[in-house]
Amino acid sequence: MTDAKNAAATAVLERLGLRREGHFIENVFFKGAWGDEFQYALLGREWTKPRHPGA
Repeated sequence: MTDAKNAAATAVLERLGLRREGHFIENVFFKGAWGDEFQYALLGREWTKPRHPGA
């Protein structure tokens, strides 16, 4: 899970090959405001699969 406003975290997760599987709208109350979160996932077999740079 990551804050939907955190573009840097989103970029890292996607660069690692994780897939965005959920967008939770106003599901967390933090510092006086409701915020969105993205949920990312990766299957175990996908993690161990060889990756090619630039693919």
